[in-house]
Amino acid sequence: MLAEPLSRLREVTLLVALVLCGCPKAPPPKKVAPPPPPDPKAEVRELVKTVYSTLETGDPDPIKTLIAPDVMAYGLGPSDTFAQRDPLINFARQELLSISLESEVLRIRSGRVDVGIALGEQSAWFWDLPRVEYEKKGKTTTWLARVTGHAVKLDGQWSIDAVHVSLGVPDEKIYAPDAAKKYLPPADVLAERGKDSDELVGLARRILDDVVVKVDRTSERPEVVLLGTGPGELFEGGKAFKDLVKPKLNEIKKAVFSYKVDGPIRSRLAPGQGTGWVAANVVLRLGAGKKQQVLPPCRVLWVFAEEKGLWNLVSEHQSLALK
Repeated sequence: MLAEPLSRLREVTLLVALVLCGCPKAPPPKKVAPPPPPDPKAEVRELVKTVYSTLETGDPDPIKTLIAPDVMAYGLGPSDTFAQRDPLINFARQELLSISLESEVLRIRSGRVDVGIALGEQSAWFWDLPRVEYEKKGKTTTWLARVTGHAVKLDGQWSIDAVHVSLGVPDEKIYAPDAAKKYLPPADVLAERGKDSDELVGLARRILDDVVVKVDRTSERPEVVLLGTGPGELFEGGKAFKDLVKPKLNEIKKAVFSYKVDGPIRSRLAPGQGTGWVAANVVLRLGAGKKQQVLPPCRVLWVFAEEKGLWNLVSEHQSLALK
């Protein structure tokens, strides 16, 4: 009698085992690939374009978080030189008042916004040639602006700590005999040298003194940009600039001229010390003696990047102050 229940129990146990063994096992959880690291160039491009779109609204206040508190900024006019964010924002608010009231329209059509990234990806330089359209009472005025700048990354947030905005002026106007009377000298920059930035200041002075130094110490990176005062004075890529200028060095060195800083200098190294910038006003003097011609002072923003233990020029922006 006992054998039958035991036999029955073994059959049930076997059946349960067969059922369990036949059930498919739950698949292992899929491994989720981590998101790709953010592209710093894309982040800086978005930073610049966000500034543009915000200015189009006429209310610059939202861009406060995108501008460093001690920003270095050159605008278009002779007095448009700023050393702090709040005065810059206040100026923009006043200039854009008619836009905010919707009585006028501002459109900023960005170009490609070229960006160079420093080693360590904690700082960058950028440049753009945006098309600016200003509409008032149905009439539209258009300019091709020139924008260069420097950005730093702190606590995961990019912000602009130096920017230069200008319009090009044709050479025939700059070199005209009465040019110094027509173009007002720009306001001085704040006399301030950031920690460990003296080497950058020295290099900027040497670049002005000797074109050979400028050629030697210009980076060959494709993101290099050099903007002169004229609308057509644009060099993209350090190697392209060197290839153009090197064959003309002997001719350039024979010319009698001096290019000197006129007034205070402001400079700063970025976090991580991968890049840094220098800002100053400079004066070009042509010839010597009684025939010497002194051109109107211009503003310059230089950006340098560290490359194999040397500081090299990656961005230069010269411009005249316009009334």
